[in-house]
Amino acid sequence: MFKKQLTIVSVSIEAAPFAKAGGLGDVARSLPLAYYKQGHKPIIIIPFFNFINAKKYGIKLVQKRVKLPVDNTGHANYEYYKTHLKKVPVYLIDVNNLFKHLPRPYRYKNGSAIGAAWRYYLYCLSVINLLTRLKICPNIIQVHDWHTAILAYLLKNRFKDTLLAQSAKTVLTIHNLNNQAEASRKDLSEQNNEYREMPLFKEGPEAFRKINYMKLGILHADLVTTVSHQYSQEIQTAEFGFGLERLLRSTAKKHRLAGIVNGIDQDKYNPVKDKDIVKRYSAQRPKGKIKNKLYLQRRFGLKQDPSIPLLSMVTRASSQKGFSLLFELMPWLKRQRLQLVILGSGDGAIVKELHHWSKQSENIYTETEFNEHLASQIYAGSDIFLMPSWFEPCGLSQMIAHRYGTVPVVHAVGGLKDTIENFDPRTGQGTGFVFTEYYLHDFLAALVRALEIYKCQKIWSKLVKKVMQTDHSWDKAVREYEKNYYKLLSKS
Repeated sequence: MFKKQLTIVSVSIEAAPFAKAGGLGDVARSLPLAYYKQGHKPIIIIPFFNFINAKKYGIKLVQKRVKLPVDNTGHANYEYYKTHLKKVPVYLIDVNNLFKHLPRPYRYKNGSAIGAAWRYYLYCLSVINLLTRLKICPNIIQVHDWHTAILAYLLKNRFKDTLLAQSAKTVLTIHNLNNQAEASRKDLSEQNNEYREMPLFKEGPEAFRKINYMKLGILHADLVTTVSHQYSQEIQTAEFGFGLERLLRSTAKKHRLAGIVNGIDQDKYNPVKDKDIVKRYSAQRPKGKIKNKLYLQRRFGLKQDPSIPLLSMVTRASSQKGFSLLFELMPWLKRQRLQLVILGSGDGAIVKELHHWSKQSENIYTETEFNEHLASQIYAGSDIFLMPSWFEPCGLSQMIAHRYGTVPVVHAVGGLKDTIENFDPRTGQGTGFVFTEYYLHDFLAALVRALEIYKCQKIWSKLVKKVMQTDHSWDKAVREYEKNYYKLLSKS
């Protein structure tokens, strides 16, 4: 069947390898590459942060001091750059030098939410201006999370009569609903009169004082997607809707909400090719994994013994990631014949607690400065991967762990439920160990099952080989996106 080639502009604040703080950076890189593989014309747009190595990535200045009308009384200036990710064009924007002074994507001046909201408002304005300037009329503009959600609002309102607004459908992809960028209307309107015209949708006594970027995006995007089917259901509940559940239920009833499970770049996350690991290996030749395990034990000062189960976490230090359960379990873990390695940075209180348990335990090691090379070594060298997340919109780590033959223990939420099937040793079905309730005893029971099966190396070896062959490519996700995009465009 003939497929219409689509021009798809992906607007994000991070995209690996240029800027990456988490899973969004991976998705904003690999999804456009998957679009390209399927014959479409993707374009990536991200801010030009000061830490991005222009020389390393062949980034060239195209034009500086482009005038950007902001409202009836003033303007800003932006400059834009260009490079390519494989054959996909990548544009990088800095507006009013607001990005070149940031040491990382989520570091805001003085911690100000107002400053962040203003910065990304100008960024979205500059994206619209750039597309118009370059005469790019895409079929789809896919915006990611709250930082770019307001672009959908702008196209439906201020720019509704432009060729860009009339040619493009906007798709808001929610990676984490917990982050919404709620900002003070008073402070914003003092910086820009445009805000005085914005509709305000927050309920309650604050109704006339707050603007919620995520809410504006949900209301005005032609389609809202989440990064797993399960998460699209969960965000319609009070527990995971973070105040927007009623709006999302209404969005779902109007058939404007879809859940599409993320994929991973299986060529990048591949122990056959990975240059960061000590010994390369495959599902057919898995013995090299043992050498990676021995290296990991030696590097972290743990006892070198391949028979000791090595557990790991590669994650952000955030309450979302299930650290409340992990800390409850720590007294038990330190007494067991096992080892635990944790890599992650983030919340200061969680980091402090992790260091406390590392100092108290001979079998627990924590590294709180994230290092992508070390992350690969941990995936390759460990046996069991822990993801006891309170909520998890999709999660990429469980899929990466599979690629390296590391079996995940997960809480059945979001993308973890969609991607991990509970293992049954009697039938050999399943790709990990799943617990359904967010309680210590449920988590412990799943982990004990994994440790008991690990003792039977014949069964465990078969499970490792099976998970390494699990397909987590973007192929299925891209087909789902295509189906939704063609449906949107048919309504034009």
